[in-house]
Amino acid sequence: MPEVRQPAVRIQQGKRTLFLTSLTVRDFLVEGFYQVDRLDVQSSKGMQRLLNKSRARSFATDLSEADDHNEAFLPTSVFLATEGSVSYDESRGDLFFDSAEIHKVCPFDVVDGQHRLEGLKIASARNERLLDFPISVVIAHNMSETEKMLQFITVNTKQQAVDKGVAQHITARFTQMLDVENLPHLPGWLRREVEKGTDDRGLEIARRLNNEEHSPWRGRIQFADELKGPRHTITQKSFISSLKRILLNKYHPFNTLPVAEDKKVLILMNYWRAIDDLFIEGTDDYDGNTTPIVYKYNGVEFFLSIFAPLLNVLAKERRFTKDAFGEQILGVEEHLKPGSIEAMSPEYWMTGNAASGQNRSGIQHLINEFTTAIQKASEQEVEV
Repeated sequence: MPEVRQPAVRIQQGKRTLFLTSLTVRDFLVEGFYQVDRLDVQSSKGMQRLLNKSRARSFATDLSEADDHNEAFLPTSVFLATEGSVSYDESRGDLFFDSAEIHKVCPFDVVDGQHRLEGLKIASARNERLLDFPISVVIAHNMSETEKMLQFITVNTKQQAVDKGVAQHITARFTQMLDVENLPHLPGWLRREVEKGTDDRGLEIARRLNNEEHSPWRGRIQFADELKGPRHTITQKSFISSLKRILLNKYHPFNTLPVAEDKKVLILMNYWRAIDDLFIEGTDDYDGNTTPIVYKYNGVEFFLSIFAPLLNVLAKERRFTKDAFGEQILGVEEHLKPGSIEAMSPEYWMTGNAASGQNRSGIQHLINEFTTAIQKASEQEVEV
């Protein structure tokens, strides 16, 4: 390995000296330059998690596509550490270590960035131009094994992905800009979400339900820019995730109704007004903790899931009033099995009762029971 000399900025943080510099993918491909000290529980060695090859390949694809548009961009730095000592030339602003010191400094341990490095290696194998792609690097030297382990667990435990609710808003904004404003190159996974437009539609539905005066959802959804208030029962990210998965998929009859988007939201609001009449007893002055499960995650999952079969029945008559939904829901009771009939009672949906403790499997079982009962009730109406 040749002498390493690179322009750098020296940063002193307490007793720790760091060097901020830039290296290329080509530098990292030099044999013995770095290592990923992966965990070996049997010998109590190492610290790095296993490499997620799918994550690395996805990163490589995104970077390669961006490079094709001259927009390859990696602002986050890779964090390297060594027990050796790196020299610094004050007059030139260079870090360096000569051939006699290299074996004491290298291989660098990767404290943070193994997936980025692996992705860069994959991308450069596909496109040689990326061999000279510059990577922002922070180097810490004179670090013992225990200090490296401490930094690894601190950096990787405290890291947090962007809040899903914030991501939904940003994706929705990109959808609104699509084809009417100049956008940077979007990674494939993001472009697919933007083109589907379900975040944008989901946010519009959530805003309408949350803001309109006669909506039973009024004020119940905690949006991404809000602190939790006393009336909030569900976060925007959870509510919209359920909308996207259950309601806004291409197979749901809600999306093929021959009416304007504005009227579709009114139909959904009528549906929830019927639910409120049937499953909420007494006052509307519940706080977020005591509000019935109808307006929490389990309730959203259940009632959105039985909306499709109810909509299919009512679509035959093109009657989507609150009363029409109420009649259809009441009509299923005689077709439910004994174990599911209790879900027709408001008491079932009170916080602390049966609906609170349902897991995903339990909710799905109840959805299946009600879907079958709705179908039987509809067939009975046809026979009559």
